[in-house]
Amino acid sequence: MSIRACARPAALKAPAHLERYERHFAPIRENVGALLELGVHQGESLLMWRDYFPSAAIVGLDINAVSLPEDRLRIYQGSQDDTELLDRIAAECGPFDIIIDDCAHIGALAKASFWHLFDRHLTSDGLYVIEDWGTGYMDCWPDGRRFAPPPEIPQEFPSHSAGMVGFLKQLIDECALTDIRSGGSGYKSPHRLIGRIDIAMGQAFIYPFRECSWLLSTP
Repeated sequence: MSIRACARPAALKAPAHLERYERHFAPIRENVGALLELGVHQGESLLMWRDYFPSAAIVGLDINAVSLPEDRLRIYQGSQDDTELLDRIAAECGPFDIIIDDCAHIGALAKASFWHLFDRHLTSDGLYVIEDWGTGYMDCWPDGRRFAPPPEIPQEFPSHSAGMVGFLKQLIDECALTDIRSGGSGYKSPHRLIGRIDIAMGQAFIYPFRECSWLLSTP
């Protein structure tokens, strides 16, 4: 069964998003035990995930109250940066094989929930998806800013850093920890290591580094 076959119009998932989800999720579909989505609107996306993942517990969090009478669904109300709530959700329903952030699309909020969940409540072979990171280019968004070509600086490449865009670029730095160390920096990340980031228009798929013990001990 494809994700497109399970899609619901009210789930608010673009066709291109569904195609990319299919590529990342199809190999693990039968093995997903729990999925958490931050930002579920009316809950239709949770029904889509329920239909696609045959044995997964499907968990949602939204700032508004959402009620769906389904056995395999559990929905919490609250803010995505409420770390105590995130811990309670994980204790009751986790750990999670897939976490999807389709919530406020505000950089500071996405960063708070990402690092808390990625560090503590994502399985070792799981993945974390961030949707609609392009809001950082939107003047109308609370932390967005209209794109303006940055000035050219020899040997440097200044770039847009507002909102979700800036946060995603910080994650690229975290993914480059081996090169940061090789370059002589003494930076030691306080976070779980990122092994891979697949970036597409409106989506970023982030995987943890699975063999990182040697990195942690590198001077």
